[in-house]
Amino acid sequence: MSWEDLRGWLVSYEIGYQSVRSGQCPPSDSTSNVTVSVDQEMFEVTGLHPGLQYCVWVAGRTSPGVGPFSYTLIPWSSNIEFSLKLDTDNCTDLIVNKLEETVEDITREISRGIELICQCNFPSNYIGDVNLSCNMNRLYLAGRMISTRERDSSALMYDLAQWIATEPTVVVRGMLLKVVPNSNKPAFDEKSGRYSDHICHCSSNMPL
Repeated sequence: MSWEDLRGWLVSYEIGYQSVRSGQCPPSDSTSNVTVSVDQEMFEVTGLHPGLQYCVWVAGRTSPGVGPFSYTLIPWSSNIEFSLKLDTDNCTDLIVNKLEETVEDITREISRGIELICQCNFPSNYIGDVNLSCNMNRLYLAGRMISTRERDSSALMYDLAQWIATEPTVVVRGMLLKVVPNSNKPAFDEKSGRYSDHICHCSSNMPL
């Protein structure tokens, strides 16, 4: 707070933060602030998640009221990891035979599904470093959302979470798989703007 804005004795600080998309700081719909004593020299912000942009703001409070807020944008990570789990009757075949076709099917289905939800361009090359592994009848997929000049990885993860929330289906090597959010760790929470470590759990044994 500058001397020009200081009207009366400083009694406390108002601090707030919120995850934002596309660098919008201050956000259009900011959450409530936390009041911190003027005697408190440090305030720890908890609950932040890698790969998300955050807007942080602070203002001083004097007896007449709260002064102007100062806003700072905390940048995101360049790429964000995500993972999927898929239950299938023939996990080994998907890994051993025609692995590249399996990867292409999955990334293509994800990108097409997201495009229908976001009504935007979401090419499959936004999804990179895809790795598949098999354990019994469960297929594990790990990958990264790749930031570009057009879209940052935080926005891509947001689109992915919105698509998963619709409980969509994907076709992989002739098998129809139903994608559902992980019951233990929600994929995306609108209020907090948080993502789980495992974005979703996908299960189905329904042949086409």
